[in-house]
Amino acid sequence: MVGARVAGEASARGHRVLALSRKPPASDDPEVTPVAVDATDPYAVQEALTGADAVVLTVRTFPADPEFLVGATRTVLDAAARLGIRVLVIGGAGALRSPGDRELPVAQNPRTCPTSTAPWPWRASPSCTSARPTPGPTGSI
Repeated sequence: MVGARVAGEASARGHRVLALSRKPPASDDPEVTPVAVDATDPYAVQEALTGADAVVLTVRTFPADPEFLVGATRTVLDAAARLGIRVLVIGGAGALRSPGDRELPVAQNPRTCPTSTAPWPWRASPSCTSARPTPGPTGSI
C-alpha cells in the first residue's frame, strides 16, 4: 500500500516514522513504529500526532466510502492544524473524477493533465497523473 511505501522511504531518508493505521502491521524497521488509531476519532488522532513534525495522509477505502474518507481526512487535518503540523495528503487509490464532470477521470482531463505539457508516460499512467501537481491560485505549485 501507499502508506507502507511512504513510511519505508521516509525511514530510508533518516526519519523516524509513526505508522498510524486501524490495524497496523508489525514493522521490521526500527525507525518505523506502528500505532493503532481510529482516523475518525479526533482525540485519538491528536494524541497520536502530538510531537510529530509532519503528517503524510494516505487513507483509502475499498470499496470507496466518501463519507469515511472526508471524515477521516477532516479529523487528521483538524488535529494537525491544532498542533501546527504540516500535512501532505496523497489520494488517488480509486477512480478520481473531474470536478464538474463526474464521468471524466482526472487522468483523462486535459485541464489536469494537458497533453502539451505532460510527457507521454505521465499522461498514460492514471495513478501518476491523478497525483500531478496543478498550479494554485497564484500560479505556484
